[in-house]
Amino acid sequence: SQYALGWSVWDFNGTPIYEHGGGMPGYISKFVLIPEYDMAFIILTNTLSSFPTALEYHLLSQLSGDKSTDWISLFKDFKEKGKAGEIKAKEKRLASRVEGTSPRLELSEYVGTYEDKMYGKAEITFVDGKLHLVFVPAKHIFFSDMEHWNYDTFKIKFADEFLPEGYISFDFDSWNKIKGFKIDLKSNDFHFFNLDFKKLD
Repeated sequence: SQYALGWSVWDFNGTPIYEHGGGMPGYISKFVLIPEYDMAFIILTNTLSSFPTALEYHLLSQLSGDKSTDWISLFKDFKEKGKAGEIKAKEKRLASRVEGTSPRLELSEYVGTYEDKMYGKAEITFVDGKLHLVFVPAKHIFFSDMEHWNYDTFKIKFADEFLPEGYISFDFDSWNKIKGFKIDLKSNDFHFFNLDFKKLD
């Protein structure tokens, strides 16, 4: 099993709920037990949206008789606001881009092996005039071409379709040599902001 072993215990309008959720790229599931009503249900979806939770709350409200909240419409509104927020964030990022800049070094000088103490190694290569990044422990998922964004920041897009675009920024020492890089990539499942890769060679 790829699920955790714990259960989430909470109440809905005073009724104890025992829930176990699961998720992998492309789907979300919820298994819900309501002992007070001698009832259980399971929700299986091919989505990574909040729809499973909306459906769960809708079913619980129907069961309890409290229909004061339209959970489907409420979560639909949440989703639309979330999408609007994502669009605004992309527009803000694009507006912050400084046009006409170049990396301070030749692209070939960014090549090398980098390491984060907790995660492991990453490799940057230069092939056919392009920089390429790969995280060695998960090379089949975390790999991407590096597109120059501005200054010493490059845009990346990992193969995992559920991850958004990210940005890799290099830092330098007083001798203008690369010390390492950090990644700006929003994800609820993988905390890229905790990674601090240092150059090994």
